[in-house]
Amino acid sequence: MWVFFQLDELCEAPSDAKIRETLSDLPDGIFETYERILSKITKRKMRYLVSKILTWIIYAQRPLKVAELQEAVGFDIDDKVWDDAKIPHEDLMMESCRSLIVRDEADSTVRFAHYTVQQYLLTKASTDRGDDPHDLIIESAPQYLGHFCVTYLNFSDFESQITLRKPPGSLEVPGILRSGGPVWIPSILGVGKSIYELAYKLSGVNPIPPAPKIDWTKHLKPRAVVKEELPVGYANQFALLRYVVEFWAFHTKYIDSDSDLCYTLRKLVCDKSLAFEFRPWGRNRHFGPYGCVSCPNTLGANKSSFSFMSLFHYAAETGHWPLMEPYAREYCYHERITDATLLLACRYGQETIVKKLLQVHKFDRTSTRAVNVAAASGHAKVLEHLLQISEYVPSTYNSPLLEKALDLAASNGHDEAVRLLTGEHIDKESDLAVGCISKTAAGTALRSAATNGHESVVDTLLKRGVRWVQQDDEYREIEILQRAAQQGHVSVVRVILESIRLDSDQSGSRFINEVGSDGTDALQKAASNGFLGVVDVLLEYGAITYASTNSPLANVGAGNTHYNESAIVRAAQRGYDGIVLALLDKGECLPDYVLSIAPVKHMRSAPQYEDTLRRLLESDWKRFKRPLVERALSAVPTHEQDYCNRMTTLLQSTLEKIDAEARRNEAAA
Repeated sequence: MWVFFQLDELCEAPSDAKIRETLSDLPDGIFETYERILSKITKRKMRYLVSKILTWIIYAQRPLKVAELQEAVGFDIDDKVWDDAKIPHEDLMMESCRSLIVRDEADSTVRFAHYTVQQYLLTKASTDRGDDPHDLIIESAPQYLGHFCVTYLNFSDFESQITLRKPPGSLEVPGILRSGGPVWIPSILGVGKSIYELAYKLSGVNPIPPAPKIDWTKHLKPRAVVKEELPVGYANQFALLRYVVEFWAFHTKYIDSDSDLCYTLRKLVCDKSLAFEFRPWGRNRHFGPYGCVSCPNTLGANKSSFSFMSLFHYAAETGHWPLMEPYAREYCYHERITDATLLLACRYGQETIVKKLLQVHKFDRTSTRAVNVAAASGHAKVLEHLLQISEYVPSTYNSPLLEKALDLAASNGHDEAVRLLTGEHIDKESDLAVGCISKTAAGTALRSAATNGHESVVDTLLKRGVRWVQQDDEYREIEILQRAAQQGHVSVVRVILESIRLDSDQSGSRFINEVGSDGTDALQKAASNGFLGVVDVLLEYGAITYASTNSPLANVGAGNTHYNESAIVRAAQRGYDGIVLALLDKGECLPDYVLSIAPVKHMRSAPQYEDTLRRLLESDWKRFKRPLVERALSAVPTHEQDYCNRMTTLLQSTLEKIDAEARRNEAAA
């Protein structure tokens, strides 16, 4: 980009002498280049136009199309009507910024030529505000965009009317800044392109780099809202209208609640009727979308009493205090049984709204509903503020009031909320934990986090002293590991096993191989569900396979129920070849009944069982000894003719391979 701007500078030199002078005084870096460009802009009469262009590109919530930006910079915040004579021409707008901005030909949006342009402008605005004549960002830019949106929606052109005003049929004399005016006579002659493109045309390079891929969905509202389409006539004539309707609520959050502008905004959203729906919450109402779900009769509610409830709830959800303030005290009192607005603010993490509501209304804080909602949603800042209020923190230990909040935070994987609720550590010696959370409740939260696969929460709780508690349920101690293994959470299983290994008071192998209430261990659960990653981790940390015991596998038969449930058999029954091979690598093997009798039992309900054995015998036959295959062949049942033929052929082929290999080995010896 530095080369790009230097070529632009050279192309503007009117003579060879000026070119040599420019070459001798080129700026060293990209920021110095931007400084020189801004110094040239500030000397021109279009400084205010450039200032608005740069401000809109920085603070707009999505890239603006050329026509949208033209309207945004053409109108002022004191305008009353939409006047197309004030809209600057595209070429003038682009050239006034001297290559700092470009038009993306793919979607006709305007953006900065490079991301460092925005970095430079924002850095300059934050450090040199008011002192630097080259500072071109409008002061209080977020408030300015909010003011502009209010002004735009108040244009008289948008008030309810039967038909749209048609454009005049008579010809107009083009203004000095309009297409066809005196400034644009060179365009008629075909020389209207900027001269800076000349060098790129000669080199065959595109002067406009492609637009960066940006995920603009992050600007979507948290709740899906069905938006009404603008009337076709309005959408075509007023280019910026769609953007203003979509984002006016966002931009007006920053205006002063006590200002005249805020009064104008409230009058607009509460009283005005436009020819299209511009309110994101729909029409103002008590019940319905964004309104009250139900109102208890004891509150004396009626549909006309709280007609701005939908506005109130939307503002709480999106953090728009200026819209909420006039109704806060009355509406919160109306909702004193449900506290719906406070819970909405907690749900969407609107910390400022929560603080404001707590100041204007005395909520019932003993139920900890707000704490539970903030914990379940993972909004740590809101949760931290609520926990600083004495009513939310019980005065005695072993209180269940906050235990639900901890379980909700752990279940949803909100690590920071878990840290707030558990304090610095869990006391291993006592039955109580820091933050009024009992050890039993903390263990329950650990189980929830492990079941749902939230590694960071599990790690936090383990490091803070939470352990498995054996009280009424003797299997609680091993349940955490088995739940994580059964759900296939590899990272969680590793965190738990590593914690066991580092804990001098526990034996890791005992936990890994202990059976739960259903009679199976973690390895069996993982193998049954096909989680090869979990199987690998369990084997790495010492999970015991049946091959490592003293039981002679050659004598194991189909009548041995315990072995029927082994991990390798479970994996083979369900067709998990990778797990079977991993267990075989650890010394496990398949007994003869797996090759013969057992498949008959499962072949109808689990045909992949036979497929697994077939693949193992065809591709990995060297793992099997001849006596084992012979016993399997002799045990093949004859009452299932099709299966008998397939299995007999497979086992005979395997015996032939084993015999051929033995002959080769003898010959080599």
